[in-house]
Amino acid sequence: MSTKLTFSTSHQLIVLMLLAIGLNINTLFNDYALDDCVVLTQNSIVKQGLKGFQKLFTTDYVYGYSSQSNILSGARYRPLSLLLFAVEYQIFGANPFISHLISALLFALLILLLYKLLTEFIFKEQQSYLTFITCMLFAVHPIHTEVIANVKSRDEIITFIFIIISMMAIINTYVTDNGRHSY
Repeated sequence: MSTKLTFSTSHQLIVLMLLAIGLNINTLFNDYALDDCVVLTQNSIVKQGLKGFQKLFTTDYVYGYSSQSNILSGARYRPLSLLLFAVEYQIFGANPFISHLISALLFALLILLLYKLLTEFIFKEQQSYLTFITCMLFAVHPIHTEVIANVKSRDEIITFIFIIISMMAIINTYVTDNGRHSY
């Protein structure tokens, strides 16, 4: 009696999670990068934790670092990422291990959501291996190293997570179960 090995969706997701976190585990032991001071270690509003909540939503991205509004051309407004840094600082203080761990876990979540988007909407009619290979290539691509190693770039991961969630919501809204558009 022969047993056929299968590479189920669960197995694929486990491999992708291990890959996403495993390839970035070396960042856990890094210190903060040079420009992480802007959003975390030297940002006076973020360092207030939740007490700085309102100020984070009413000032420029770098205001807590520079005490000046619009010091960069094309003012930056990213309150959600600063809020997440403030919560992180409130709970853990300035802890580069935790900061890099959160970034790696968010990247793993991004890979899960990308897998879900591709499986349910883009490669719906194809083999699941196409989704797996696509997500694997995305996870191992070296361009993503900076986004995880540089804590300040966490806003890029968060943005992509919200883009994927938005795409799935839009597709769910405009496509019925039988595949016809419901515009």
